Amino acid sequence: MFFIWNVEHPEHETVKVEADTRLNAITTAARLWGVPWTTVARECRANAIEQLEKPKPVLPAKSGKKKPETVKKAKSRKEEHHGD
Repeated sequence: MFFIWNVEHPEHETVKVEADTRLNAITTAARLWGVPWTTVARECRANAIEQLEKPKPVLPAKSGKKKPETVKKAKSRKEEHHGD
């Protein structure tokens, strides 16, 4: 279940984020502030202000992998022993 969280910190602006837990709300807010979450977590206040009916879909990341090459056919017995 996801919520909209209001995350506050004395040294940063208050932000609203979507998250399933308080910790994820804080880590998302820290990402928005451009700081490591471990440096702000103790002083953050996070309050769930609205429950969302369903989370936004997460699209899979592009892997950057190329499509696999086609497998070469094995040589027939005639081709293998052609030189004999």
